[in-house]
Amino acid sequence: MKKQGLILTEQHGKHHYDRTNWYALSDEGGHCFAQEKITEEDTQVRDTGNIQDKITIVEKQLKKLRFFPLQTSQRKELAHACKTFSLAQISQALEATAERAIFAWKYAYKILLTNQNASPTKLKRKIIRTEKLPDWFQQGEHINVAKVPEEWNEETLIKRRRLLEIQEKYQQQKKTTFSFT
Repeated sequence: MKKQGLILTEQHGKHHYDRTNWYALSDEGGHCFAQEKITEEDTQVRDTGNIQDKITIVEKQLKKLRFFPLQTSQRKELAHACKTFSLAQISQALEATAERAIFAWKYAYKILLTNQNASPTKLKRKIIRTEKLPDWFQQGEHINVAKVPEEWNEETLIKRRRLLEIQEKYQQQKKTTFSFT
């Protein structure tokens, strides 16, 4: 293709060891590989009930877009797609795959299936609670439990004073040791 002038190759590496080739279509190559848009007359079927007509039209579109040939399992998928989807949906999926430069029916079929699953909205379940609250909760006894006043007896006050004295001694020792350094 390079000799025919359809593609251009260049090396844009800044280092002498970088030999990465960059390829681009030339003007002639762009004309040779240009994809034809699908016309509306191809997407319309005279008798919408006839699935075989749909299949032949889709096969023509696949050939125009240069898709890979269909295998037997893919022909079954094509028949299923023609039964469930309109020609407009199928042609949109084919064009989307061709725009991404993926020329496989499998990818177009996945697009059709995901678009079908995304369209219906899921109903959200409304949650209604029916259990009863216990009697103690309704009377408000749970509120008074947290507000129990603590009474300080003599033993706890003595322990508190002793701990405060120890804390003061420790802080004074800390100040004196840092002042010498």
